[in-house]
Amino acid sequence: MEMKMMEAALQGAARQAQAKVDEIAKFMNKNEQLKSAIEDLKRKSNDAEVESLREEYHQRVATLERKVYALTKERDTLRREQNKKSDAAALLKEKDEIINQVMAEGEELSKKQAAQEGQIRKLRAQIREFEEEKKGLITKLQVIHLC
Repeated sequence: MEMKMMEAALQGAARQAQAKVDEIAKFMNKNEQLKSAIEDLKRKSNDAEVESLREEYHQRVATLERKVYALTKERDTLRREQNKKSDAAALLKEKDEIINQVMAEGEELSKKQAAQEGQIRKLRAQIREFEEEKKGLITKLQVIHLC
């Protein structure tokens, strides 16, 4: 009975870990889309600012990839060790804490991603303003040149 409870708890943790892996994959997909948007902005706006955003994304994605790999490896190890250890419940609790930490970090990353998307929108608006100002200046210059 206790073994079934441990197995059920382990399966629950494995599902949670898999859900986190799926969520992180979704974040990674969104990250790839944002990388494309950053490349477009890089040509039009301040290179240093966009490069900074891009580097931050790369660092966060790399960190999350390492955590996903570690969690997946730990989940597999837990499955193998279930038959070997009698204190699987304590180990499972520790892994649940790690999963909760990753979930919290995923939420934080989501918030930061939303903030950065807002910043990208502001940069795009600024680019449009500069383009309009450029057109106005070109028009003025042509009028002056014709006079």
